[in-house]
Amino acid sequence: MLILVVDDEESLCELMAEVLAETNEVIKAYNGEEALQLARQHRPDIIVSDIMMPQMSGLELLKALRSDEKTQQIPVILLSAASPKQAAEAANAFIRKPFEIETLEKIVAQISHSDEAGLNNADSYSNRAIEAARTVPEARPFSKEFQKQNYTLEKSRYHYNSN
Repeated sequence: MLILVVDDEESLCELMAEVLAETNEVIKAYNGEEALQLARQHRPDIIVSDIMMPQMSGLELLKALRSDEKTQQIPVILLSAASPKQAAEAANAFIRKPFEIETLEKIVAQISHSDEAGLNNADSYSNRAIEAARTVPEARPFSKEFQKQNYTLEKSRYHYNSN
């Protein structure tokens, strides 16, 4: 499965990509414009995107994806510290930052299994993905310092396993 991870916070983008790459192929973008180009070029199976980004927000990206026949069916998981109503209504799932990385993994797996079962009708698909997000236990908040430490640990674990 090909997943496009989009976040202007480079360390978080790298961490999500590294974790998801354990079981998927992953491409990364650091803003919405770059993500839109990559989505049109590669047609990923799932897009995970932050909302608050420069140049093009995650909501603007989602709107552009939904208006393009080639990308309108790609499931989108939006991430944000805020919880705009539009995100929950328009995206397949919404995760409030900060979040446990396991939450993201569970939602990606849920969407993946729905797709494998052929349940990708846009309306019911969206409702199932959002419902899956609601069934994941509430994430415990963690500080930016913890995020940095966790990213460093994950990165060193990756380099250790690569050798």
